[in-house]
Amino acid sequence: MKFKLWLENAGKSFEVSLKKIYGWKPKVAETVKEVISGETSRTEGTPLVSRLDSPKGAFFILDGYHRIIEKAMSGGVSIVVTIDEFTPRIERTGGAHRNMLEDKIPILSYKEFITL
Repeated sequence: MKFKLWLENAGKSFEVSLKKIYGWKPKVAETVKEVISGETSRTEGTPLVSRLDSPKGAFFILDGYHRIIEKAMSGGVSIVVTIDEFTPRIERTGGAHRNMLEDKIPILSYKEFITL
């Protein structure tokens, strides 16, 4: 996507498949444990994400792990998200968030953190 197009999409909300959402592995693991123990999201609104260059067409969670994990655990297949206006493309504008990309995992792999 050309610079102008992805910049224009910053701040806009749209529905995206949970298959295209990635998160930071330590935060996904922590959030799954919290949701299982009954700690639910205290925030309303759409989760904030940033576009990923790799894999193409995917998104990285900046804020809203509980909302996204809760949706996935309830059997949801998609969720409405907002592209963060300050970090529209994490590899290019991610600043401090960029270091999390080495440990990114698909959000639907949350199941590996459920212990019986």
